[in-house]
Amino acid sequence: MAVEAYCVSYDKINYHAQLSYGQEEETHYQREEEITDNLVRYLGEYRLGVKFDEYYYRIEEDNDNSAHFASKERGPVRDIYRKAIYAREKEGLSVLRETAECLGFEKLEKSLIKSPVGTMAIWVSPPGKDEDGYGGYSFTFLCQVEEHEGQKRVRMVPHRNEKTIEEHNTYLTQITGENVAFTHDTQFLSTPFVIKPTEEMKTPEDILKVMGERDEFDAQWREELIAKAWPLLQGYLYLVRNNASDEALIKARNALENFAIAFKNGEVESVGVPLDVSFETEAMWAIDAWGAVAPPIVKGSCGAAGGLPEMVTPMEYQATVGTLIKDKYGERAFECPSCKKENIRPYNTLLSRCQHCKSTKVAC
Repeated sequence: MAVEAYCVSYDKINYHAQLSYGQEEETHYQREEEITDNLVRYLGEYRLGVKFDEYYYRIEEDNDNSAHFASKERGPVRDIYRKAIYAREKEGLSVLRETAECLGFEKLEKSLIKSPVGTMAIWVSPPGKDEDGYGGYSFTFLCQVEEHEGQKRVRMVPHRNEKTIEEHNTYLTQITGENVAFTHDTQFLSTPFVIKPTEEMKTPEDILKVMGERDEFDAQWREELIAKAWPLLQGYLYLVRNNASDEALIKARNALENFAIAFKNGEVESVGVPLDVSFETEAMWAIDAWGAVAPPIVKGSCGAAGGLPEMVTPMEYQATVGTLIKDKYGERAFECPSCKKENIRPYNTLLSRCQHCKSTKVAC
């Protein structure tokens, strides 16, 4: 059994984990920010297929005068990599890739924490095996130590690409000056490279050009997606806060994925929720409208995501999660007159073609 690409139960466990006395409100806020960031990053990779993203790690002191990378909440980010190893071991799956990734992250962390502002690093994550659910693309992580409000932090720029092993070796050799000749994904994952800035390479954007990337760095998709999917994101957080069932959270995650697909295709401008209702009603309405069916299966850097059990139609799935909310056009689940397969419309959105055979004979 494969580990989920985005496991909703982890969000509940992490959110409701023990809190330090007197820091409950601040910590819960940080945890909600972290969940939102993780969801958006997941949607960006798995459903939008974005080329660029951007996030930051704080450098946080330990009690023993050492330090670690931290995100929103206090505590080492490296623990996430260790949990990934544990999760796969628990399912009886290979952990070679995850162990190499954890080792590589710890090397990256150790090197950049003690490096001066301006220092960069490059860390490559080629795809894992197709049979394990991994997508056929790589991530090249470009990192740089920055100063922010008097403190050091590390900027992370994941670059999605479809370079071959040979192409990765070529640009790594050119950028680092070393003879890089890796043959396996684990070699790349366990070996980040620290780069001193030069006149030609001062920023991650400069490295992208050396790699042959023609598009300019742009991560504005994040703000736009967050703004348009806000009711769904807030609904997911509401369910986490209230320790909802995994089934309810999976439905909320499905809603976010289905909306992201429509957002990518330019089919929607907003989630589409009723006016003059309470926040809870608005959020649950949006989740019911968008989460009634699971999104298509897609492979990525953390394995496969989405999908329904075989032979389950939207109508059958609807019966397990509750009745679909009607919209201004009426019923939202219907049969295509051409292929006879079930279709389901997003809330307040008409379909021009069948979702299966692409026929224009659909009734709405």
